[in-house]
Amino acid sequence: MVLQDRAPIAKGHLLIIPKRHVARAHELFQDEWKELTDTLPRVVTIFQKAFNTDQYLILEKNGPYAGQTVFHVHFHVIPIPSYKDEDVIKFTLFSKIFDIKPYRLDDEELKEEVTSLRHYFQEPIEVVQ
Repeated sequence: MVLQDRAPIAKGHLLIIPKRHVARAHELFQDEWKELTDTLPRVVTIFQKAFNTDQYLILEKNGPYAGQTVFHVHFHVIPIPSYKDEDVIKFTLFSKIFDIKPYRLDDEELKEEVTSLRHYFQEPIEVVQ
């Protein structure tokens, strides 16, 4: 399953979530990892179309000491836009990850984010390598 993150740290921040409920990544079966790895290129292709980038960050937290607050394994996939100044990325994105003060989308903003990306998932997609 792919969902829009409710408290995104960047525009296009999505979650890839396995169907079976497990708390941590190491509890996934091999076929579940295969589903995840089949989903990721599709998400990246959507990032290319929607945000003109094939750069992204994958984040997954395992256990409360790692910062996990939702105990159903899920992978944050965050598009990284192309910046000329790499310090901008470090300052704006990575500082948000490690000093998280999450911005929470209201219902209308969440609807807009979902609507803006939904059509990419509904059309046949050829994965760009």
